[in-house]
Amino acid sequence: MQIDKCLILCYILLLAFESVECRRFRKLGKDDTGLVALEADDDDDHGSFKFDDDGEGDSTKPDKHDDDTVLGHEGEVNDEQNTVRTIDYPNGDHYEGTFKDGEKNGNGTFVFASGTKYVGNFKNGKFNGKGIMTWKNGERYVGDFVGGERSGHGRYYFSNGNKYIGNFKNGAKNGKGTFIYADGTKYVGSFVDDWFNGKGVMTWKNGNSYEGDYVNGSRDGSGTFKFATGAVYVGPFKNGDFNGEGVMTWKSGDRYEGSFVNDKRTGRGILYFANGEVYTGSFRNDKFHGYGVYRYKNGNAFKGNWENGMKNGKGKIIYGDGTIKESVWKNDEPITIFDNVQCGKLHKIHKNDKEPVEDTEQRGDIHAEQEYEIEDSVKHKEQVEDVKSSFRKINYPNGDHYEGEFKNGDKNGNGTLIFASGTTYVGLFKNGEFNGKGMMTWKNGDRYIGVFSNGQRNGHGIYYYADGTIYDGTFKNGKKTGKGTLVDPKGNKYVGSFLDDTFNGKGVMTYTDGNRYEGDFVNGKKHGFGTLKFAAEGIKYVGSFKNGDYNGKGVLTWKSGDRFEGTFVDGERTGQGNYYYATGEMYTGSFLNGNMHGYGVFRYQNGDVFKGDWKNGKKNGKGKIIYGDGEVKKGVWKNDKQIQ
Repeated sequence: MQIDKCLILCYILLLAFESVECRRFRKLGKDDTGLVALEADDDDDHGSFKFDDDGEGDSTKPDKHDDDTVLGHEGEVNDEQNTVRTIDYPNGDHYEGTFKDGEKNGNGTFVFASGTKYVGNFKNGKFNGKGIMTWKNGERYVGDFVGGERSGHGRYYFSNGNKYIGNFKNGAKNGKGTFIYADGTKYVGSFVDDWFNGKGVMTWKNGNSYEGDYVNGSRDGSGTFKFATGAVYVGPFKNGDFNGEGVMTWKSGDRYEGSFVNDKRTGRGILYFANGEVYTGSFRNDKFHGYGVYRYKNGNAFKGNWENGMKNGKGKIIYGDGTIKESVWKNDEPITIFDNVQCGKLHKIHKNDKEPVEDTEQRGDIHAEQEYEIEDSVKHKEQVEDVKSSFRKINYPNGDHYEGEFKNGDKNGNGTLIFASGTTYVGLFKNGEFNGKGMMTWKNGDRYIGVFSNGQRNGHGIYYYADGTIYDGTFKNGKKTGKGTLVDPKGNKYVGSFLDDTFNGKGVMTYTDGNRYEGDFVNGKKHGFGTLKFAAEGIKYVGSFKNGDYNGKGVLTWKSGDRFEGTFVDGERTGQGNYYYATGEMYTGSFLNGNMHGYGVFRYQNGDVFKGDWKNGKKNGKGKIIYGDGEVKKGVWKNDKQIQ
C-alpha cells in the first residue's frame, strides 16, 4: 500500500514537470549575506545603472550595482538578445523589465529601496523616453526622460499640491512652462534651472497680476503689476519690488510718475491728483519729503520744504492774484510769515538777446531778484558776482522758463524747463542739455520717462502717448530703436526690435482677439519669414511675407485639417501648390487668387484621379478621369460638368 502511494506521487510529479524547459544556471558569486546568486547561462548579463536614490523629488542619478552580487532570476526568454528579467539588488532596489544587449532597454519598472519608483522606457541602462517617476513623499513626474534625467515635456506634481507643466532639461525646469500653486496662484512663462527667468505672467488668487521680466525667481527688469483694487504700476523692478523710474495709476484717477525704491515713492516725481492738483518734487517712503511744489486746484501754489508729507521749513504760498507769502512751517502750520519779501534788486544789461530777461538766483538764505534788459548798442559790466553753483529761476525772451541748478555758467544738475509751447522737462541737465534721468511732458498729453543724452531720448525709457499707447524700451537720438514693447489702447502688443520708431527686425505681435504673429518686420510691416496664427478660426500660416501679406513660399493649415503648401501672392494662393484635404483628397497644380486655376491633378478619396484644366476652382477645359480600376475617360468640362 505504501509502495502504491509512492508510485502515484512520482506519477503526479512527472506530469507537473513534463512541460518545463530545463535550463543550465551558473553561479555568479555570494552577496554580503553569503547567499549564492544564480543566473541563466545565456551570456545575457544585466546592465549597471546609476541613480541618486534619496527618496527626494529630484532623484534620477545613477547608483552602480555590482554584477557579481546580484540576486536575480529571469522570466521568459524572447530571444537571445531580448529578455524579460526580474532582479533584486543587494541594497534593496528591484528591477522588472526588458533587457537587450546586456542593458536595460525597453519597458521596465525600477523600484528603489527608499520607495522611489520609475515606470517607463529605458535605453542603455538609463531612463529614456516616456516614463513616470513617483517618490515616497507623494511627488510624481510624468513625461520625457533623456539619459536618466527629466528632459523634454513633462508634468511634475508636488506633495504640497503645487504643479508644473512644461519643459525640462537636465532634470530641471527649463524653457516654457506653467507653475500652479496649491492656492491657485499661477505663473506662465520662461524657466532656467528651476527658476522663473525671462518673460512671464503671474496671476494671484486675490486678483493681482504681473507681466514682465524675471531673474532667478524674482521680478527683475521691466514689467506691469496690476492690483485687484484697480491700481497699476508700469516700470522697472528689482528683487521683486518697484525700483527705478515708473508710473503708478490708481482707480481714483490719481497718477504718480517718478522714482521708486523698494516699492515706495522715493526720489523725484510728480503726483497728479484726480481733482486737478499736482505735486512736483521730492518723495521719501511714499510721502512728500524735501523740496517740492504743490499746485492747488484754486490756482494757489506752495513752493518749499516738506517732511513726512507735511510742510516743514522755509516755503512760500503764491496766490492766484500774484500775492506771495513766505513763511517758516512746522507740521503744515506757518509759524513765521513775511509778506512780499524781496531782498534788493540789481540790474544787468546784455547785448545778446539770447540771454535771460529775468533771473532769480538763490545763494544760501539770500534771494536777489535780478532784472535784465535787452539793448543792442550798450554792454554794461555785471554788478553781481558769479557763483560756481546756485539755484536759479530764468525767464527767456522766447517765453521759456527754467528753475533749477546752475554750475559753471550753465544748467547743470536738477532742474525744470518749461517751454513756451507748454512742453515741460523735469530732470537732470549737463552743460545746458537734458542729460540723465528725466521726464518730458507735452501739451497734447504725451509723456516720456527715462534716460536722456545730449538733449535727446537715448537709452531706456517709457513713452506714454495721449491716445493710451505705451512704449517701454530703448531709444536712440530721440527715436524708438533697439528692443522694446509697444501696447496700443486696444491691448494689441508688439515685443521685439525697433528702428527709427518702426518695427524692424525680429518681433512678436499679439492681438486682443488672440491672433499672433512671430517673425520678421521691415518698416512696421510683416516682411520676411514668419508665423501667423488666427485664434478663432484655427488657421496658421508659416512662410514668407512681403508688405504685410503672404508672399512667396508658405504653408497654410486650417482647423478642419486641410493644408496648402505652395506659392502666395499678396495674401492669396497663386502659382504652383499642393492642397491636402482632411478627407485624404489632394490637388496638385496651379492656383490663382486662392482658386484652382490652370493645369492640375485632383486625387479623390475613392482612388479616382482627374488630370486637366481648371478655372476659378472648377474643372474647365480638356481633361481626363483615371478610375481606380484603371479605366480612363477623356472629355471636355465646363463649370465642373462634362460636356463632351
